[in-house]
Amino acid sequence: MALSNSLRPSSTLLWDSVNKQSFTYTSTSYGYLTNGREASFFRTPAATVDVNSFVPSPSDSGFREQSPIPKLQDTAEGITHLRAALNGRDAMDRPSSKNNANRYHKQREAQLSSAMATNKTFSLSSLYPLRGSDLFALLRRDFDMASSLAEAACNVADILLNQMSSFTKLQHSTDPLVQLAGNCTPVCETSPTICNVRGKLPDDLVGAYVRNGPNATYMNPGEGFHLFDGDGMLHAVKMKDGKAVYCCRYVKTARFKQEEAAGRPLFPKLFGGSGEPFTFARTIILAVRVALGLVDISKGCGLSNTSVSFFRGQVLSMSEDDLPYIIQITESGDLVTVGQYHLPGIKYMCAHPKFNQITGEMFSFSFTPTKVLPFSVLRVSGDGLISAHIPVPLRDTPMLHDFAITGKYIVFADHQFMIRPFKCLWGGDMLVQNHDKTPGVGLLPRYSLPSDAAYKFQWLCTPACNCMHFLNAWDDGPDQVVVIATSTTSIEALTNVGGSKSTCSLMEIRLNTETGKATPRPICAGNFEFGTLNQKYLGKKSRYMYVTSGKFPDISAIVKLDLELGKNNASGRHTSVARETTVVAKRKFGDGCIGGEPFFVPQMRSEGNGKGKQDEDDGYILCYVHNMLTEVSELLVMDAQTRDLQIIASVVLPSRVPCGFHGWFISEEQLEQQYNRNSL
Repeated sequence: MALSNSLRPSSTLLWDSVNKQSFTYTSTSYGYLTNGREASFFRTPAATVDVNSFVPSPSDSGFREQSPIPKLQDTAEGITHLRAALNGRDAMDRPSSKNNANRYHKQREAQLSSAMATNKTFSLSSLYPLRGSDLFALLRRDFDMASSLAEAACNVADILLNQMSSFTKLQHSTDPLVQLAGNCTPVCETSPTICNVRGKLPDDLVGAYVRNGPNATYMNPGEGFHLFDGDGMLHAVKMKDGKAVYCCRYVKTARFKQEEAAGRPLFPKLFGGSGEPFTFARTIILAVRVALGLVDISKGCGLSNTSVSFFRGQVLSMSEDDLPYIIQITESGDLVTVGQYHLPGIKYMCAHPKFNQITGEMFSFSFTPTKVLPFSVLRVSGDGLISAHIPVPLRDTPMLHDFAITGKYIVFADHQFMIRPFKCLWGGDMLVQNHDKTPGVGLLPRYSLPSDAAYKFQWLCTPACNCMHFLNAWDDGPDQVVVIATSTTSIEALTNVGGSKSTCSLMEIRLNTETGKATPRPICAGNFEFGTLNQKYLGKKSRYMYVTSGKFPDISAIVKLDLELGKNNASGRHTSVARETTVVAKRKFGDGCIGGEPFFVPQMRSEGNGKGKQDEDDGYILCYVHNMLTEVSELLVMDAQTRDLQIIASVVLPSRVPCGFHGWFISEEQLEQQYNRNSL
């Protein structure tokens, strides 16, 4: 079925002032602007355009010719033009609707104006419902373009559902105009590009720093969207001989490839759809597509947007809604998705595995909502074989995101934030907070057998400690376990990114396995979330932590903490209140700058250099920072031992790096391992 000429969409030239490039937007009235790519919803070839003189393609049958937009400015005119582009018609020709719809439209315009004040590029859904002529033309075109009657029926159902949902008022936590504001706005892929370096990169800093994060691609008009719903995008800087190469690529998941081939969203948004009245209908449409063979969910439908790890000579991109994806870092610095990392009988794996650098083992956990005991601990040998698969007897289904290991135990949090994966499918809230529940921490002996878990698992209550991220844990004597973790006061920190009033503090929790008593204390006053340490000390007693300061995504500084300074100097015992003296170094990014999670890279020392044992903090801190005022993104390389975390070098990146989550440094030796593995 071919697209008739009378329904040809019009094209508009837009200017991405952040990435300093022009791109074509192909309007469809159904569609949206997506990542600065050619945004025809059905992959219709865009018209040839010229930067200096652009004339849009003529259109009819409800699609009005648009005014040229040679440059998108932060002005009222720019907002008007953008609104026109997003709707495929004159922006002032609004649908005649009821008063409540008009009020909602004005509210959305105000949100767009606010977003325009801090953004230069956008990825937004359609702002208004379609007019009758537009809807008829779009239905006709979608029917013509489908390869089968079944596909056409599903596409038409999509359009009708989007028409109804366009009148729904979106919450702050699920409105794409809010969720994708500031430095959360998506970006285009960038091929390997040689970067300018300010200062001098250390000679021993050789490898690639890769960070993961969400980058929105496809969304339906009127559908709720949360930052966590973005497709995974990797940002990598490969460094060697004082030179740096930057590249960013989508993780080509099974879900991403199917939506890219279809040119439209096929899967409901897990977080954005939470609490939305039309989520159940979108789930039904997906189920019909699966039943008709139009969508394949057998290979997973995760986003792979959370973290990066390295295991058995392979770089892994991870999120807990799927299996890891294997990423190849080429010699040129490009990022290539190889495929899934398969584990027999496992469909999901957490995004924060832990590694034993001596044995080569990987510890992780899996969540399978259809099982009686949905959480299972995984122990994978250095040969890649599952040596243990142990169900964890949790009291209910908390949203487990991270865990910790010591020499003797695996440590889990049983917090108040509950996950309801099936409830969200019919419009309920996927994440809820049970205020009546007392949070706790669970200990499972590290080398337990599956038959032992039921009676060897020990629970200890930790009031007011909702631990989401674990920085480290270690054994302290025969009956003491020390846990360093972040604690969040409210589930708003997860569901309302950028608008949450909740705080996140760094806690030390001392667990007495003999008495069953837990003693939590704040390590330092402040709002901390993401953190790192010298990975050589994972599962062992460590002294230094490097954490972010400020509420995500507005991270304003990196702070170095000395845990030893949290002790009472006179008695040697730990104090029960937070002490500012634990802060021994701090790097503020400056006005208009937004940073990300830090990562510690130990300094590489050659033998015979005349130095003794290497200090725990002898190394570098890597961190992406974007300056919203100058529109420049950089990778900062800081000296971890200096009082102000002195910047040794700065890699100036060719495009913006949006806010993201977790990263990993792949050493030169590890890069060689993956090259050798891929050549076999």
